[in-house]
Amino acid sequence: MAIENLERIVEDRESIVRKQFERALLSERLETAEESMVATSRAYLITRNGEYLERLAGAERDFSRSLGDLRARWSTPLARASLTRVSDLAKAYNAAQRQLVAEIPTNADFAEVGRRFEQEVVPKRRKLDDAIEAFSQIGDAELKTALDLSKATASKAALTSLAALLVAFIACCVLAWVLFRHLTTVYQRESAAVQAARRALLARDEILAVVAHDLRSPLNAIMLAGSLLQNGDDAGKKHGDRIVRVAARMADIIKSLLDAASIDAGRFSVTTEPVDVREIVREVTDAIDPLASSKSVHFEASVEAADIRVSADRGRIVQVLMNLVGNAVKFSFEGGAVRLSTKADGDFICFAVADTGPGLAPDHLPHVFDRFWKADAGMERGTGLGLYIAKGIVEAHGGTIQVESRFGEGAKFSFTLRRD
Repeated sequence: MAIENLERIVEDRESIVRKQFERALLSERLETAEESMVATSRAYLITRNGEYLERLAGAERDFSRSLGDLRARWSTPLARASLTRVSDLAKAYNAAQRQLVAEIPTNADFAEVGRRFEQEVVPKRRKLDDAIEAFSQIGDAELKTALDLSKATASKAALTSLAALLVAFIACCVLAWVLFRHLTTVYQRESAAVQAARRALLARDEILAVVAHDLRSPLNAIMLAGSLLQNGDDAGKKHGDRIVRVAARMADIIKSLLDAASIDAGRFSVTTEPVDVREIVREVTDAIDPLASSKSVHFEASVEAADIRVSADRGRIVQVLMNLVGNAVKFSFEGGAVRLSTKADGDFICFAVADTGPGLAPDHLPHVFDRFWKADAGMERGTGLGLYIAKGIVEAHGGTIQVESRFGEGAKFSFTLRRD
């Protein structure tokens, strides 16, 4: 009788744990469906390919189906309340992204699409992510409770059987060992499935890189056509100049998108060599002086000591400084000042760009290096990727980048590179 009771207890707890693992798997499928909705909606906004709308509808159906399955398998009040919140936030997110799809014109540029997506859709997605994460935590807590209860019950039954019969105790140990092995196998199998699903979700970022790459060929053709027009009469030259300028701007945006995608995927790399700091500063100065003069901004550059070299990818570091100094000049008031300086700090060289512009609000500072972030959401120019890419470049060199600012008193961006 003792052995039969023990077997029944173990079977009951094994059933509970199995159900909890099934629920955990459904939770991961819900997250996968949500990530699929995000990826396909972004792909449609970028490409305007109707096929992605069909995929979006399919992802929404998968999400609703997974949500329904979870409701059918979860009966605790806390879990049901959490699922209701997930459902409400999912409806709000889907409504926001479909409204954006309906309102954004087909000829909208990437910056406008990214800005509106970050403002109107991303906050709702974050709330949905938080709700799903909260639900997952509830599931994890209930799973842990079930496992603890199973272990406690099995231990109690084993002790009772030991007092009644030594054979029952041995049988209990055997059954406990079998149960542990079984649960370990199930857990490892489900964990492997979850990891595979998460790796698949990383492919969503590849969509952006593929689209940007495919735009290069037609853009090169446009630039070639503009160059041919520049060789014509005055009217043709005027139109050709405009076409080349716009195409060059588009090429910069595409390059930024590809750089951002490489950084996101962890594939961004640089090729370093010994570079004289003075040459880097001189190249930036030659490029910035005309811009600063046109805005009546005083620009000053200084190098602390001669013959200082850093191990760096020269083109990429010039790109970082052009972004920092260009932003400083752009946001400085007429008659303001921008200063680029370098300073040796042990084995590192610190580059600093300070301005007398309006500065940054305290709540903006944590987001300065975020992707698609802009201090002025109403700005039309720029993709909001410059500082994000600058941070990726500096970190690829093994350095760090930071910002200091007080609202109304200007800002100072600085980063470090290792000396050669």
